[in-house]
Amino acid sequence: MTSEPQRRLSAILVADVVEYSRLVRLDEPGTISALRGVLDNIVRPTLTRRNGRLVKLLGDGALAEFASVVDAVRCAVDIQTAMTEWVSDLPEASQIRFRIGINLGDIIIDGDDVLGDGVNLAARLEGLAEPGGICVSRTVVTHVGNKADVTFRPMGPQKVKNFADPVEAFSVAVGVAPVVPAPGKRRRLVPAAIAVAVLLGAGGWWLTRPDFTPADQAKMTMPLPASPSIAVLPFDYLGQDKEENDYIADGLSENIISTLARIPDLLVIARNSTFTYKGKPVDVREVAENFGVRHVLEGSVQVSGDTMRVTAQLVDGVDGRHLWTQVYDRPVADIFAVQDEITLSVAQAIYGKTIAGNDLMATGGTSSLEAWAEWVAGSGHLIKALPEDILRSEPYFHRAIALDPDFAFPYASLAHVEFFKARYALSDDPAKSLDAAVELANNALALDPNNSLAYSALGMALLIQRRADAAANAVIEGARVAPGSAFSHASAAWVLTYVGRAEEAQPFFERAKRMYVYPPWWMFGTQSQGLADLGEHAAANEVLRVAEGLSPPGLGLFWHAGYAQNLLALGQEENARREIAKAFELDSNLSIQALRVWDFPYSDPTIPERRYQRLRTLGVPDVPPVAN
Repeated sequence: MTSEPQRRLSAILVADVVEYSRLVRLDEPGTISALRGVLDNIVRPTLTRRNGRLVKLLGDGALAEFASVVDAVRCAVDIQTAMTEWVSDLPEASQIRFRIGINLGDIIIDGDDVLGDGVNLAARLEGLAEPGGICVSRTVVTHVGNKADVTFRPMGPQKVKNFADPVEAFSVAVGVAPVVPAPGKRRRLVPAAIAVAVLLGAGGWWLTRPDFTPADQAKMTMPLPASPSIAVLPFDYLGQDKEENDYIADGLSENIISTLARIPDLLVIARNSTFTYKGKPVDVREVAENFGVRHVLEGSVQVSGDTMRVTAQLVDGVDGRHLWTQVYDRPVADIFAVQDEITLSVAQAIYGKTIAGNDLMATGGTSSLEAWAEWVAGSGHLIKALPEDILRSEPYFHRAIALDPDFAFPYASLAHVEFFKARYALSDDPAKSLDAAVELANNALALDPNNSLAYSALGMALLIQRRADAAANAVIEGARVAPGSAFSHASAAWVLTYVGRAEEAQPFFERAKRMYVYPPWWMFGTQSQGLADLGEHAAANEVLRVAEGLSPPGLGLFWHAGYAQNLLALGQEENARREIAKAFELDSNLSIQALRVWDFPYSDPTIPERRYQRLRTLGVPDVPPVAN
């Protein structure tokens, strides 16, 4: 029985010398020698630097394979740019110039060779390119987007040999004008030794120039930190079965973020913020500027049956450099090993030194792909923090625990579910839900003592149980074990505010805001309360304005009440009364009782009472008026 041929999705680059036969007739020894110099000093080094594999030489050209189509396009640009400099002082009639074609498609593996329509189309596209130019297929344009700092110019549908339907082709504008030889300058085609001298005499500038336009630090939304920093973008799922398997890409990204967050001095942008790029074209320079980070990790996942291909790439957005790229062709069941390898490789590339794997690998994980899939799916609902999504997430976590009772994360997530059920009155017995949250969080910590998600849930549940010291200790420990976790720092700030340690909470708020970049509205609302508790009413109103701008509809009366009591404390009674009037316009039944329900319970009830007393002065009753 004949076995099926091995296939994979790859980017294929085909390069061919323009008018090679004419050049050989003009000067055969010089042309062959010069081509050898080009291959040895431009093509091979550039392929290596851009993570390409030279499949074979084609007499007067080359065929190469890439795991990343972005790398393939950048490699082609680098080759054509270097070639422009290489031949700049030669007569135009004697210049070696390449045409390059690139296609992304399914290929057949035959030993070290590659075959199939994916390869054939790349060769046909090469024939459509201008001398010194690059021609690519529609699939290349779709997958590269704006990641390669090039412009794609449509050439329209092209009829090519052995393809029944026209092929949509695009030329690549590399942004470098060809160098025109000086008039009357004539000499023979240089042999390889002289050609190498020309190459080195140009300073090897294409080997030292940035790989792409670096980020402008002046445009960064937040100052670049002195310590290392990274944004992990959501991995793209490339398969046709996206709806079924997209969770693999999301879970992989989220797990890498969580593990990197354990490195002490690494600033890691929160998942909530980086996932705003999900499904969108990505410009690494823009990402670095938007998040104020040096490093950006991006990647993709594709599953075929029981196997998968994971591609990951780490770039330095400030220097405009590609630091590390790796392709993993593995069984799907190896997703956890791949995750650990990527995380470790990224950390070592950032810090420029060997890091012990045990220093980064999370304990309390799972070897069950099914359990992990249930947890990832449930987390997608829980992160929305809306009552209906919280209830929707719960069955996923129970199934994950049933599949693997030693998997820590579902216990931690269920602890959050039980906390929210008590908080949002989704439980028939809130006290029982809080007890369950504490028990589940402790179960997670028994399996994984560094599980910051469990510490956050534990601290919040203990807060509602009015166990102030234990609550504070839990969230502070959570921030300690995950110094790069925005959520752990936000949770610590939140709990510390309500246990009466608002001053201690402020650094946690600021650190969380730096890691979120786009923080959740509730964090600003809580920070505003803490600042008011400290008597910093002007600052409290500034933060409250940010919260109001980010919050969902329907909370206006709370913001107006907050402004009003702060303005009264600042001696601006007239402005305070205007704000409280706006709150009454939104709800004529506004009362201290209603505001107490909104507030979390303070360990020291005299702290919020100061705010309530100012609202009483402005005419807010303790209870709603009795309807006639």
